[in-house]
Amino acid sequence: MVDINLQSDNEIPIADNDTENEPESIVIAYLRNKDTLRENDEIFTTRKKSSLLENVPKMETILEELSENSLDVHIPSYPGSPRSLNVGSGTSYTSDIHQDSRIKEAIEFLHQDKEFLVAAEIGNDNLLAIYIRRGFAIQQVDHLGRNALHLAVCSGNLRAIKLLLDSGVDPNVKDNVGMTPLSLSLMRRPSLLVASFLFDHGARIMQRSNPMDTGLFIQFAMMCTPTLEEQNILRLLVYKGAVINDPYAPGGRQALHFAAMSNNITLIKILVKLGADMYMTNHRNETPKDTAATFKCKEAYELLLQLEDKELTISNSSTTFNW
Repeated sequence: MVDINLQSDNEIPIADNDTENEPESIVIAYLRNKDTLRENDEIFTTRKKSSLLENVPKMETILEELSENSLDVHIPSYPGSPRSLNVGSGTSYTSDIHQDSRIKEAIEFLHQDKEFLVAAEIGNDNLLAIYIRRGFAIQQVDHLGRNALHLAVCSGNLRAIKLLLDSGVDPNVKDNVGMTPLSLSLMRRPSLLVASFLFDHGARIMQRSNPMDTGLFIQFAMMCTPTLEEQNILRLLVYKGAVINDPYAPGGRQALHFAAMSNNITLIKILVKLGADMYMTNHRNETPKDTAATFKCKEAYELLLQLEDKELTISNSSTTFNW
């Protein structure tokens, strides 16, 4: 089974054909020519692409070349992706292609031009500027539902990101797994500057899409070290309206519960300073301190105990003063 991502730089080893006369499948032919096709700084014309794709089977020859002996193919599989097809050599492509429009759509995708999205993924702001001036559709998405901003935030090119935002690319589009450019940025390449750019151009922290969705703040807190950059991002998220104490979080587990169970002292301190409630309970009726004890996280337990004692002392002092 081969997992093919036409916008990925991952190299897939291709074995030599056992038989010289055996025709290559369309997938193998594409992969052999991929490096030639993807020149970062050059715009390919239709004529140039045609010359480079001479070895790639055309649509009219596919029916004859794909059979039970062809390469098993699995187009990239995000949940709900229209390119996620469970088609292998056990079923004849020759007989099914006329009856299954998904197969035809997947094959046609291999010949589809997505120059604008490719330029965004490699962070080539010069090409993006040219394509925008030429009137390319800037809101287009790929087969995973990602728009140019989704791809650009992973490249880390701030000029490309700012160019797309200034051009009006929507920062709140969700891909097929529900990720916006903001959430993808924080999961893949956390940057305070990129997050600020996105918020300044209308990005929003989306509400949880279903009862099992932990939400952006908890997701980001779970993967934090946190570095100084990540600490500042946490503060920014709270400032922009992230819910730090979410009574509807799955299982009642808050960011502070996850920090406690991972013995993350720095994160616990940051979350408490940001207003995390030390007494909220999860589905087991455990506070973050109880969770630390359950997972035998001694440092986290002792810190939360100290913080609870400190809060209690301050509360008692305030009560005495008011009396």
